[in-house]
Amino acid sequence: MTVLAEISKKTQTAVVDRSLYKKLNLLLSKLSLQNCFFDAVQFGEEYSIRSLLDSVIDEDDGVPYETPEYIKSLNSYTSDFCSYKLVSPEMESDLFLRIGAIKQHLIDIKARAAKDQINQQDISNAKQLVSCYFTYRNILIRANVRLVMSLAKSYISPRMSFDELLSVGIEALPLCVDRFNVLLGYRFSTFATTCVRRQMLRYVQKQQKLSLAEDIGPEVLVSVPDSSQGGFSDDPNVVLNLIEALLNQLNARERDVLENRFGIKGQKQTLRVIAERLGVSHQRVRQIETHALNKLNQLAKSSEYADALMPIAG
Repeated sequence: MTVLAEISKKTQTAVVDRSLYKKLNLLLSKLSLQNCFFDAVQFGEEYSIRSLLDSVIDEDDGVPYETPEYIKSLNSYTSDFCSYKLVSPEMESDLFLRIGAIKQHLIDIKARAAKDQINQQDISNAKQLVSCYFTYRNILIRANVRLVMSLAKSYISPRMSFDELLSVGIEALPLCVDRFNVLLGYRFSTFATTCVRRQMLRYVQKQQKLSLAEDIGPEVLVSVPDSSQGGFSDDPNVVLNLIEALLNQLNARERDVLENRFGIKGQKQTLRVIAERLGVSHQRVRQIETHALNKLNQLAKSSEYADALMPIAG
């Protein structure tokens, strides 16, 4: 072989290698390889790449579910959620072990790529493994939508619709699936309940703070300085920062009353419940609430106070 032919062959090989790495990086960018929970010693042979690809679970697999009448009476898309099949404890464990094995195999392929030791078969395997990962994740998400529905009912209020809460809960499920450690031995529903409830509570508290901003008055929405625009901001996150800063200007009793009346740190409380806890009449609680709202309103109107908040908005 001539020197030119050998150089040409090496150049072609390099081009192919770069192409493989590009394809691999594209595949791995679709999912996170963090939170890989898999015991290769115990399950390595059972969940080898070949075993995984030869026994793919279909999205239609699972346990049929009879939709309750009260669910059927809801809007059509909510009712459709309940058409998704459940998974048995054994199937759930198998799915999470498959997800852990898939991540581990992809980590191994990525490690070989770093040593220039991958080939076209690795890319083909990675592509199929990534596809299986999303199939199994979708099965687990769909099987737990009814769990989210049951949790959402606890937070429904005149200003918080069931559909809105359901959406928040479902958005939390993919991260729950990704972070669940099946090797600990407990059911996914236990872990997901805590995560979804926390996400809903954060969302409810955020909306209740915005609700408080509306009750203070429109001044709060136009008195938040935005240093990036040189004017004022209506960004909800900036408004939330302002509300928190305003609440810090109240005395302990005033803040306590507003936080519990608007449910900023939990469920909303009635005047009577707050009055009994504070040992005062409910009329006194209403006076404290009115006084605190007026104080916040005046602070929101204060240009001097808005100027002091400029670092928050920036």
